[in-house]
Amino acid sequence: MESEHSGVGRIELWGIRIVGILLILLGLTLFLSPRAAYTKRELIPHTTYRVKREKVVLVPRPVALIVVSAGVLVLLSARNR
Repeated sequence: MESEHSGVGRIELWGIRIVGILLILLGLTLFLSPRAAYTKRELIPHTTYRVKREKVVLVPRPVALIVVSAGVLVLLSARNR
């Protein structure tokens, strides 16, 4: 019979905790800075030229709060194991 705190169990708990912390950090980052910009190279039609365009994704603050909440729930579930 395996003990509750076997080596594999502890590694799984650490992994779950890391995921929870990463979710919280991601949610807080999105909450504080909801704009995420990235650059995309697009082909101009009927030519061989490409143009760089900067695109912006706006993340609503309620979505950021949901991500933070998910991270907290993951941490609480790891704590109760």
